[in-house]
Amino acid sequence: MTRLETVQMPVPSEPAPDGSRIYPLIRTNQASVGIIELRPGQVTAPVHHLTIEEVWYVLEGKGQIWRKLESNEETVDLEAGTCVNIPTGAAFQFRSDGEQPLRMLMLTIPPWPGPDEAVATEGAWDPGVST
Repeated sequence: MTRLETVQMPVPSEPAPDGSRIYPLIRTNQASVGIIELRPGQVTAPVHHLTIEEVWYVLEGKGQIWRKLESNEETVDLEAGTCVNIPTGAAFQFRSDGEQPLRMLMLTIPPWPGPDEAVATEGAWDPGVST
């Protein structure tokens, strides 16, 4: 059943399977929205999603995202105002390169089903903290 919802930040964060932090905001029958946060110097674990696709919009911070879908592979700089998609099945990994946390608005279609959605894969960088 659909209902009217209003959420104010901050909301409690949850760990994501890739090592970032997720602040879930609104979940509907068709999509979910949240904030992704990655602390300065952190690099996520590379994953791909089984059933969902995502759209990310950078709110603040700087970093990079690596994405690979079939034979298409790219690394893109992330900064405020950048918008990227994560198609279903695309491998991806991201890093926070600035002095402030990298924060992005995330739209997930359909709604995030749970941690088993993200499957470990090969990536571009070693996950953890970059030097």
